[in-house]
Amino acid sequence: MTHLLIATDNYPPRWDGISRFLTEVLPRIDDFHITVICPDYGEYEVADAKHIKLSTTDMTFGDYHFANPNLSCIKDQVRQADIVFGQSIGTIGSVAGHYARKTNTPLIHYTHTIEWQLVPKATEHNLLKRLSQTCTRRYAQWYYNRCDKLITPSRNISETLHYEGIQTKTAIAPLGVDHDVFKPREDHEETRLIASIRRKYLDDADHTLIGYHGRLAREKDLMTLLRAVKRLRKQRDDFSVLIIGDGLDDIRTKFEQDPACHTLPAQENIEAYVAAFDIFVTPTLTETTSLSTAEAMACGNAVIATPAGYIEDYINHGENGLLFDKQDNYMLSEYLRDLLDDKDKRIRLGRDANLTAKEIFQWNTTATRIQDILKDHLSEDEP
Repeated sequence: MTHLLIATDNYPPRWDGISRFLTEVLPRIDDFHITVICPDYGEYEVADAKHIKLSTTDMTFGDYHFANPNLSCIKDQVRQADIVFGQSIGTIGSVAGHYARKTNTPLIHYTHTIEWQLVPKATEHNLLKRLSQTCTRRYAQWYYNRCDKLITPSRNISETLHYEGIQTKTAIAPLGVDHDVFKPREDHEETRLIASIRRKYLDDADHTLIGYHGRLAREKDLMTLLRAVKRLRKQRDDFSVLIIGDGLDDIRTKFEQDPACHTLPAQENIEAYVAAFDIFVTPTLTETTSLSTAEAMACGNAVIATPAGYIEDYINHGENGLLFDKQDNYMLSEYLRDLLDDKDKRIRLGRDANLTAKEIFQWNTTATRIQDILKDHLSEDEP
C-alpha cells in the first residue's frame, strides 16, 4: 500500500482548524498507509495512523509553541514515504518539505491559512508585525513554489496564492462538517446537556446565548466582540456570552472581567455547546474557510461574521447570516441588537445557514477529493 507521510505543526490536543481537519479526514482516507509526524502537545492519536511525536520547545509566537525539528527523524520518515502531504510551514512542515525536495519525493501541501496575513496578527508590536509579514510572505512564496501541488479549500484562496506570484498548480478540496454531530438543537440527542448549558450561562430561559468557539488568538479579533458586548450591556441584560477555546490568557482574562461573559477551555463535546448557542460570532481578521463558522451554521445558529477568506462566499448577507466590517464593533453591536430583538429573524437565518452547511460542507466529499488528488499526482509521476 502507498505510504503517505503527513507532516504537521498543528495537532490535537491543541485544537485549531488544522487539528480538526486531520481528525476528520484521516479516518476517511483508506487507500494509503498513513504516518503522522507532529508536535507532542499531549495524548491524542487518530485511529488507523502511525504517530511520530516530536517534543516542543519553550519558544512561542502568540499562542503557538514551536516543535523541535528532529532532522534525522524527519529525514528518515520522508525517505520511507511515497508522498509527503504537508499541513503547515512551521518547523516540522518546512523540514519535511526540504527533505521531500532533496529526495525527489512528491510534495503536496494543503494551504489552511494565508500565512503572511495570519502571522503578523500574533503580535501587538508594529515593527514586528511588518517584519514578520514581509519575511513570512517571502518564505511562503519560496516554499509553495517548491511544492508539486497545492490543495486549497476554495477558489478565492487559490486566486490569492497565484496573485502573490505562486506558480504551483492548485486543486480545490473544500472542508467539511460532520452533520451527524453538528446539528440543530431540536435534532440533537444531547438534549439534557444542552439544556444544562443554557441554564448555567443564562439568567432566564428567554434570554439569548451568544457564542464563539476557536482559538483565543489575536488574529481572531475577539476584542471587537467584547467591545460590541460592552455597548449592548449599557442598554440591556437579556443575553450572555460564552467564549470556548484555548490560547492567550490575556484575551480570556478580559472576557472574564465582564459580567455578561463566560469562558471555557476547548471542549471535546463542542457540538453540544454550539447547539446551545443562539447566535455565533466570528470577528476574525484573516481566515481561509473558518471551520467553526461552518459548524455553527450546521447547528442552526444565526451567524454574524466578517467577510474574511471563503466566508464571504458561503454567507449571503441577510439570507443565511450577517456580515460586518472587520474591527467595526459598532456595526457588530447593531447586528446583535437586531437579532436579540427579532427571534423570528434569528430562527430564519439559522435555518437557512443549516441548509447551506449541508449543501457545501461534507467531510466524506473532502476526504474523497483529497485521495483522488494524491493518487492522480502519483499516477502522473509514473513512467
